[in-house]
Amino acid sequence: QGGAGLVYAATRRNVEKVVLALRAHGVDALGYHAGMDDAERTEAQDRFLRGETRVVVATNAFGMGVDKPDIRFVAHFDVPRSIEAYYQEIGRAGRDGAPSLALLLFNFADVMLQKRIIEGSRPREEVVRSVWAAARVLQECSTSHVAAAASVHQADAQSALKLLEAAGHLVRHGQDFSVRTPDVEEPSVDFELAAARVARERQMLDRMVRLADTAGCRRRSVLRYFGDPDAPRSCSACDSCTGPRAPAPEEITLKRGRGKARAAAPTALPADVDEGVFAALRALRTELAREGKVPPYVIFHDATLRELARALPHDERSFLAVKGAGPNRWQRYGERVLAVTTPAARLRAEVPLAAPGAQAGVEQTPMVREDVAQLPLAMREPRWVEAPPPSDEPRERPTPPAHLETVWRLCAGGATLAQIAERTRLSSADVARRLCELRQEGRVLDVARLLGPERVDAIRAAARGANGDLAAVRRRLPFLAPLAEIRLAVEAR
Repeated sequence: QGGAGLVYAATRRNVEKVVLALRAHGVDALGYHAGMDDAERTEAQDRFLRGETRVVVATNAFGMGVDKPDIRFVAHFDVPRSIEAYYQEIGRAGRDGAPSLALLLFNFADVMLQKRIIEGSRPREEVVRSVWAAARVLQECSTSHVAAAASVHQADAQSALKLLEAAGHLVRHGQDFSVRTPDVEEPSVDFELAAARVARERQMLDRMVRLADTAGCRRRSVLRYFGDPDAPRSCSACDSCTGPRAPAPEEITLKRGRGKARAAAPTALPADVDEGVFAALRALRTELAREGKVPPYVIFHDATLRELARALPHDERSFLAVKGAGPNRWQRYGERVLAVTTPAARLRAEVPLAAPGAQAGVEQTPMVREDVAQLPLAMREPRWVEAPPPSDEPRERPTPPAHLETVWRLCAGGATLAQIAERTRLSSADVARRLCELRQEGRVLDVARLLGPERVDAIRAAARGANGDLAAVRRRLPFLAPLAEIRLAVEAR
């Protein structure tokens, strides 16, 4: 596109890796990170401002005070730590008013990297005391020197030095430190404040992940995050509103162990594939991937989702007939997939499908027909269909499925939701859904024991004023929780 570009990466290692990859493909790129000395960083920044190098690959240390109008793209190799940081960094592109591109290469593995970085910013109290004792002896020191003297990892030493600097015990001189309060034996570091800051950063990262993972308008999501309730539903600029805009480059292997990171043009779906169902299945896959902490392709490949959206399975047999949807996936995800595909299958058919066990020629009570394509993503959760009105004649309660009875036995035996999930190899969301079923059957559940009293209190506090909107409750929570778990906590009062 002409002009210059910025690539942001989370770690020094990733900065150096991307620089090497770009240079190998003929792109003039320079790195910028905290491991470089001041002169190297200044030279890299000056060369970029003068137009002598087109691309700078940097950690978030780069960009403050940089006013270069012709930056044509800002790319993120790793997911940023917060929406605030992301918004500030992409705002450096296109200040001359010309068209520019913001590109985020998102993978759930990046989230784990950022979480490790956040957790690493809060060293243990004994590490801080050891680093302070070593610094008092050295008086003037670098991170590597104090780490060796205190016998701690260099990353821990760096985090401890930052806390000691913030507490006023140290003075920074570039990459080195000097002791300001040598007579103080016990450092006055507020560890509770540090823990609260880490919790806040985790919450901010979760919100950034939701932005990266949303299928709605990204600009609308950002504006609403910053308090604009009247943000338009479509911006006609982001990938959600227009499809991927970046041209597909030659395949460049960059991401670690993830194959090829590329910007691909949207692929048109075959005519016999229900687009609304395909979109809903992709949203469900994202939810399952988040719950299982795995990449989405581990749940289902896109090709399998297309086949599911074409076949619209309505029972186990039709699900297993889809290529790529085997018995293991039926066991783990079958119910939730059918909750998306079955209503569409009924809409496609001229007459409703017979319910399991129904007699031929007997008219069945119509199920509620909802076009999942029209539902907001946050509401694309399995919904229980209204059952036929009860008969006047008494009938025996149907035997619950094996998994349901297993969950009940473990629950009655005192197991928590997490323990039930571990023993049954079900996801937490699947266990929560079965617990909701058990409660609907009249079983008595100790929800505080199952979920933990603090978690239940947090969910119920977030539910105040939400008017039963479980998706809104989830957005208010400082942690990720499946809708079934939220429903269980809210309804079982």
